[in-house]
Amino acid sequence: MYEVDCPCVTPECGRTTCLRIIAPDTKNTLTRHFCEGLVLLQWEEISLCCCSNWSTFRNEISHRQGLLRVCEFTLAEIEHFVDPGNKSHPKFSDVANFEFLMFPREEQMSGQSAKKLCLGEVVAKGTVNKETVGYFIARVYLFLVRLGTDKEQLRFRQHFANEMARYAADCLDAEFESSYGWIECVGIADRSAFDLRAHSVGKVALWLREISRT
Repeated sequence: MYEVDCPCVTPECGRTTCLRIIAPDTKNTLTRHFCEGLVLLQWEEISLCCCSNWSTFRNEISHRQGLLRVCEFTLAEIEHFVDPGNKSHPKFSDVANFEFLMFPREEQMSGQSAKKLCLGEVVAKGTVNKETVGYFIARVYLFLVRLGTDKEQLRFRQHFANEMARYAADCLDAEFESSYGWIECVGIADRSAFDLRAHSVGKVALWLREISRT
């Protein structure tokens, strides 16, 4: 399962007030709906992409760092479910020749700077985990550029092994350079099958069978 988190720093008018952080765990919610769909609909192939957006509230006395720390902001998320044994993507060839600033963990450890790399080559070398991660990196890149982000001030930084969450097989952040330095605006992670394995501990079997088309 892959997740694309997009914390949009655009405050909205809230209908209620809150004195603590409210950040619903949509990953578990979306995973639960996926599992329920397997049981109720008896899906016979993996083809599902969920998305959601919601308002989050934070206990801030006042705004700080411009719009980086606000009392209320909007988050958006995409969950893409994929066969763990086949993480290729049918549309990866459409974006394989994209070149943009990337910052693999090896370059970070050796003290180098981010540099323009070809997405197809990075995936082929195994620097980025599989085609599906690469495909979503490209789509996030296109999305941010179309919003007006300067290509020269946008990079994709790969997490160190000790920086990733326990469930992640790979994780990269889309970061933009601002007066406050490099700021994360989108997180892209291969969550492996961690969530589904956790939910499968329950009494209901959550196995999926996929019918071969050959």
